[in-house]
Amino acid sequence: MITDQARANVPAARLMGALGVFRMVPEGLRGVPRIPFAIFVLFVAVAVVGPYITPQDPFQQSLQTRLAPPAWAGGSTDNLLGTDSLGRDVLSRLMKGARIALAIGVTTAIAAGILGAALGMIAGFSGGAIDYLLMRLTDGMIAMPFLVVALAIAVVLPPSIKTLVAILIFFGWAGYARIIRSTVLQLREAEFIQLAKVAGCSSRRILWRHISPNVTNTFVVLFTLQLATVIIAEASLSFLGMGVPPPEPSWGLMLSDGRRFVDTAWWISVFPGVAITLVVLSVNMLGDWLRVRLDPKFRQV
Repeated sequence: MITDQARANVPAARLMGALGVFRMVPEGLRGVPRIPFAIFVLFVAVAVVGPYITPQDPFQQSLQTRLAPPAWAGGSTDNLLGTDSLGRDVLSRLMKGARIALAIGVTTAIAAGILGAALGMIAGFSGGAIDYLLMRLTDGMIAMPFLVVALAIAVVLPPSIKTLVAILIFFGWAGYARIIRSTVLQLREAEFIQLAKVAGCSSRRILWRHISPNVTNTFVVLFTLQLATVIIAEASLSFLGMGVPPPEPSWGLMLSDGRRFVDTAWWISVFPGVAITLVVLSVNMLGDWLRVRLDPKFRQV
């Protein structure tokens, strides 16, 4: 029988449990590189809410204010980072471009990751001819020159964001498959996998219930690193005119628009270049931290 005192202590126990959960959050982020983490959080925040709070319309052209310098270099406070060759606000286009970079990066990294992880698990667990065929296909994809083949595909297909995402997924799954397969090769000889086979579990059940949870950490680390790679690849293709079609403010397209004015209007290309550099470096450093954080051997040290 529950006493009145025990009933009175239930809300207090729940409150203490909730406080314990909140205390665990900083524990999980212990050792995270603060500056890269802050840059990444700012990038995500701008990508999510930036298009709704841009100081100007990122598509609005004004030839009267074209090539206006940043506010601290003699420009107007209406255009804090200056304007481009068509009078469009650079800051507003940067904020809008962050959403494009994040959307393409996350979509591609997840889709390529799911495809590559599935093929890697099948190859590593099955072995034999299936493993050989899938790994030779993976080797062929890794050996392909990305820019050459991507440009060839982009010339044939109409330029659009969907085409760009399809190209990036086409080239992005192979890295997942190779690394996930090496992890599965170690797992399939583990004792709990052998016991599952003896118990009569099907291959599908073993892959889904026993192997996939044990490759999650590897998948998360690969996802962060792939996100940085996709952002660079998208910017490269957009810079070459084969990525995000204008007038969408892709960071790579902004770099391409400003290369003609590097001497006279440096801000057009410098600010998107700095944004790409900071975001990619922060994501890479967070990926390295996750790799160490999720590896039991490093955690024990």
